[in-house]
Amino acid sequence: MPRPKPPSKFLPLERVQRKLVQLDAAQVGELAQALGLSSLPAEAKGLVEEILSNHQTSRELQANQQNPTTPANVKVAIKKLLAALEPFLSAEAGMDYYTYMDLHDPCERVHEIASRRVIELNERPKIQSAVNEQTRIVALPLLGLVWGKYVSDTRRPDRGARRQFVSIALRIVGAPHPDPIKHPAQLDELIEAPVLR
Repeated sequence: MPRPKPPSKFLPLERVQRKLVQLDAAQVGELAQALGLSSLPAEAKGLVEEILSNHQTSRELQANQQNPTTPANVKVAIKKLLAALEPFLSAEAGMDYYTYMDLHDPCERVHEIASRRVIELNERPKIQSAVNEQTRIVALPLLGLVWGKYVSDTRRPDRGARRQFVSIALRIVGAPHPDPIKHPAQLDELIEAPVLR
């Protein structure tokens, strides 16, 4: 297994072509049915297309990275940052007075944030090691922006319908995820895991 390395740079934004996702009539019907609606409101359709388009564009960005953006690679980059901050955190580090006074407090704050982020990355749910990270990034806004606003009152408590709704959208963009029928608990774990900043 290759050793983690800091993530490579993304393509320059001017070279990134946005990947647009447009739902067809069958997909719109499936999503509406999962929401318990007779038809999918235009605003909801637009939100789903926007979320899925963002997902596809992000996948394109990451596909061109030599070292992908993974939790392990991000931790390596953060640890390099923490090491670079060390000379500015101690009065005995040999910095001149004004450099130390100007940089100590902001570097201490960055050190605190970066150290906390490493802890958060270590605490990521185990499901994320088996499922594409991007899948979760798609599932969260789908539930928060679309399911939460448009699901019918009768469907709202139906966990099976919620799984089906997320699965339909993820299937449209080919995002790997646990099967909602065969592995419902795994899909619930993915979409219910606490959000880490």
